[in-house]
Amino acid sequence: MNNPQDHHTTLATAVAVLKQAVQSYGLDFDAISTQAGIQPSSLYDPGNRIPVNKIQTIWKVAFNKTKDDAFGLTYASFFQPAVLHGLGLAWLTSSTLKDSLNRLIRYQRVLSTLCRFSLEESPNQYTIIFDHEPLESELEHISTDAVICSFFKMCKISMGPTITPKSVSMKRPLPLCQEQFNSFFGTMVAFGSNRNCIVFDRALLETIQPAANAELARMNDQIVMDYLRKLNQDDIELQVQSTLIEQLPSGLPSQKETASALNMSIRNLQRRLHEKGSSFKQLLNRTRQELAVNYLKDSNKPIIEIGFLLGYVDASNFARAFRRWQGISPQQYRKEYMMAH
Repeated sequence: MNNPQDHHTTLATAVAVLKQAVQSYGLDFDAISTQAGIQPSSLYDPGNRIPVNKIQTIWKVAFNKTKDDAFGLTYASFFQPAVLHGLGLAWLTSSTLKDSLNRLIRYQRVLSTLCRFSLEESPNQYTIIFDHEPLESELEHISTDAVICSFFKMCKISMGPTITPKSVSMKRPLPLCQEQFNSFFGTMVAFGSNRNCIVFDRALLETIQPAANAELARMNDQIVMDYLRKLNQDDIELQVQSTLIEQLPSGLPSQKETASALNMSIRNLQRRLHEKGSSFKQLLNRTRQELAVNYLKDSNKPIIEIGFLLGYVDASNFARAFRRWQGISPQQYRKEYMMAH
């Protein structure tokens, strides 16, 4: 069985920041990255992407050597807008911070295919929520720290260093460096929470940003869209998944039908997937699983309708498959998710 991180990638510039963080502790990053199967020179190839499973090896070695609970904060201290490719400048030149966050959500695959940002709106506030595909438990805290703290640093860069959220919640257990986190965010962080999120005052996110420039924002949107278009073309797994998403509501697609939709032979499709360490069956299973979870979380669709959308002929087949994936029924999964949120 493939590691769930095997098909995910992160922009190489984010790993270049990790290099700076590791070196700040006096460690030999080049030796660590080579051990992980990453050539140090690949970090400076514009637009290059690194497999997440290799990056996690670096995180593990770095944390085991430093034993620093504040490693994620150290990472964020080196983070700059350019790390985000064209999205960084598009963020800074957006009209408001709300617009910046919407761009982040729209283009989040630029930074990493592993991470998921979403935005909740209420009458007096906005809540930005961060989640990701499962990681090794020992790595989840520090890598999540790095992402959340880097995100907030971007907010500071765009709106000024005195920006203060209404609240900050993190899943990770209480760290030894609690005061460093509180100081960084300018508020008491609620550790051990059921989700990673930052709550902002609504008026703050709707305030015009100092560097707002609609023309520059549009120009960088185009740069980001061009990059994502190329990324999608190069990523055979993503192409297959996108095709499956379109095909599933009409019934279970065959490998032949999917290959035909991609204008390639079955043999060529199998070869390209094999080169990625994947297969049509694995992608079909993964796509159904990811869609099922998203439908249950983000819609009020009846369970039977979700089953049909995933290509199942009846709800019982879908329920059995979902229980195999998650260990509980679709109804129970939706109930537990709604209770937690």
